[in-house]
Amino acid sequence: MTSGWCQQGDFVVPNPAAMQYAMMGDGQHMWSSAEQMQSIECWGVAVDPSHCSYAQAPQFHQQMMPQSDLSQTTPMPAQQWGVPMPSQSAMPFQMMSQMQDLLVPSMQTLPMQEDEHSLQMLRMTQMQLPQTQFPQMNFPPTPMSQVSTTTSGDSTPTDIDRCMAVVLPQAWLNADEPPQQVKRAHVPAPDASNLEGRVCEVACQSAAGSRHVQQEMDSAPAGKRLALVEELRWNVCAMIHSPHGNYAIAKAIEVVPASSTGFIVEEFSSDIIGLARHKFGIRILKHILTEHYQSLDGSPLVPQIIGTILENAAVLCFHRYGNYSFKFVLEHGKSLDKHKIACILRGAGLLSFATDQFASNVLKQAFESCSTGDQHAMVDELLRSRESVRAMRENSAGDTVLRALATSKVASIASKAMHAIIDLHALPWADSKAFATQLLVSAEHRQEMMRSLRGKLLEVAGIDGAWSRRVQDAIKLYSQDNSQECLKMLSSEFHGRVCDALKSPHAHFVMHTAMEAFPEALTDQVVDEVLDDLFDVCKSRYGYQAILCLIRHCPLSTFHKLLQGTLCCVTPLSCHEYGNWVVQEMLKRGPMECKRKLTKQLSSTNDQKNALWNDTFGRHVAKLLVPEKLGPRAHGGSRYG
Repeated sequence: MTSGWCQQGDFVVPNPAAMQYAMMGDGQHMWSSAEQMQSIECWGVAVDPSHCSYAQAPQFHQQMMPQSDLSQTTPMPAQQWGVPMPSQSAMPFQMMSQMQDLLVPSMQTLPMQEDEHSLQMLRMTQMQLPQTQFPQMNFPPTPMSQVSTTTSGDSTPTDIDRCMAVVLPQAWLNADEPPQQVKRAHVPAPDASNLEGRVCEVACQSAAGSRHVQQEMDSAPAGKRLALVEELRWNVCAMIHSPHGNYAIAKAIEVVPASSTGFIVEEFSSDIIGLARHKFGIRILKHILTEHYQSLDGSPLVPQIIGTILENAAVLCFHRYGNYSFKFVLEHGKSLDKHKIACILRGAGLLSFATDQFASNVLKQAFESCSTGDQHAMVDELLRSRESVRAMRENSAGDTVLRALATSKVASIASKAMHAIIDLHALPWADSKAFATQLLVSAEHRQEMMRSLRGKLLEVAGIDGAWSRRVQDAIKLYSQDNSQECLKMLSSEFHGRVCDALKSPHAHFVMHTAMEAFPEALTDQVVDEVLDDLFDVCKSRYGYQAILCLIRHCPLSTFHKLLQGTLCCVTPLSCHEYGNWVVQEMLKRGPMECKRKLTKQLSSTNDQKNALWNDTFGRHVAKLLVPEKLGPRAHGGSRYG
């Protein structure tokens, strides 16, 4: 007697005898005994074999054992009806993988032998047994059973689909699709129609749940809105640390009057410094200062929060997120608070704030929000010595502070900053406009002006965009007046400073102009200095533009030298936001020999090709690779022939 299922250790697997009848299309004999097979509960899901048809499953057209052994199968007692197998939650993942290794390969490898005599005996035995009606079983809703695995055009899952979705992993059911392409079951969004007593739970559950809570707070009547916000009490700090729940806290502060959200400020004040240094907590601090500090109904604890922030300037200003707490106080605070911050910055040392990556943001905000008197006092202290100005010029964060001062809306502050920069370089001109005016006087005067720039040409060009343009104009005019002297001066200025100049937002334009004026002489010097740091320069926002200019104007010998330095890092460069432009330019303008070398390096394996095509930036490079079977004019001509 055959059974649709048999037990192997801790697992319930399809009986090989049922496989044979399924292959023959004999569904009547496949599930022949109600005593043997009645809703075996497999991992918590009841499977009704009366609605299963293995004739629809192509995986089971191969059999596990010869038909001559079918008579040895033993029935399962009817008393075992309803005995649950281990539930899905308790089933270890290793057991599922063991079942996968046990079941599927064995069904695909062992052949089935024909034995008509045994088959006839089984059919005669089956005719003597009474036919039993199987009870109708409803499948409980599980994520796996919700996924359709049908191979036919009908979108409704069949019984065999539901059955196999329980027994086998989903990836085995879609044999034609790679496992990574199997779609996950849809997780229904939380029910927002009844949030009573569940606001915190739903808001922290997922992004969708948080959006539901926020929408409910926006659209609910005033009474219900207050009730929803009241559920946040005693859970504020926990929800602030949640990546989804913190948005519900922020929305509550926005849509509910300040008098009703005082408990949020109270709970926030229990850990002011910790939350001010938290990436979500700093967002809530901004909403508290915006809605409560200037409001008549605001919480009386807000001044206490601000006082605690000001007392911990060293802890917060130099922190990645904590520096925003000072910025928010400067934006939304009162005049007295802004004056206190200016005094704190001056007392702690303005230069230390100006040269720090995060504290410099506080200083720049202070120059915008503090009173004019406080701004002048800070500027005078910051620019009082040439050493402090030089320290800021040599520091990336300090340089941004100097630029902010030079472009300040207060004309007197902008003038002070520009004069300090000019005095640092000992320039005889008041500003870039005066330099441009004297540049057009005569050739002899231009020669004297260029000599005054010796040793500081790149530094002057890096002051700002205006000075960069004036220095470029000077190079163009001076190269026409005396090309040999100009080349000698530029070669001396660029020695040992090329990499830093290429990464400068203003000085790299001077490099472009110089290489265009002297392509053969200067490009070789630039390549020699760049080779050791080529990868970083190509990844720079400004450096890659200079490398593109270098590729367009360098001779063939210099191009080969640049190619050798690029081959060792061409794959990561091709997948970089800026580096891919360098590789594209080399493929477009290089000779065919260089194109083939790059193509070989980028497509040595199929995995490398696929990674290049699947990358957002690499796919632009992949389109330009030279096909192996195409001739030397596959992608058009080269500037080298």
